[in-house]
Amino acid sequence: CCYKYGTYSLLGKGCSQNYQEAFRYFEQGCNLNHPESCLHQGLLMVRKNNNTGITTDVLQGMKLLEKACLAKNANACYYLSGMYISGVRKSNTKIKENEKISNDSYEISKNMTKAFQFAEEGCRLRHIYSCANLSQMYNRGDGVEKNLELAEKYRNCA
Repeated sequence: CCYKYGTYSLLGKGCSQNYQEAFRYFEQGCNLNHPESCLHQGLLMVRKNNNTGITTDVLQGMKLLEKACLAKNANACYYLSGMYISGVRKSNTKIKENEKISNDSYEISKNMTKAFQFAEEGCRLRHIYSCANLSQMYNRGDGVEKNLELAEKYRNCA
């Protein structure tokens, strides 16, 4: 019920759209170990430049996404993998064209090993984009030893 009402509040379905209300209900659902609630609460927290009234906290949001992934939510695994593939830049970082981005510009640094682990779990849970990422990682040797046979296997899964 917490998840359902949170989703209705998030979308404004049958009630006024209210991000803070949605967040509170997702939080209640997550505290009751409902993976989809953790996913949505986490996504609301990692969102940058938003006008939802919810404070951005990437580290806490990622913990919630990890809780959801560990509880077998494939979307959470996919989002985490993507965040580690690209890294998460600090919101106040201004980068000029052709300027190299320094590591201290990132709130979460790129980490292909973690990206691989979350992509692998997402693929195991049958998330096709996780399988596609896994295939590319094996193909390039990103976060894992290069293995063209496994790259092909996961490409076929995707």
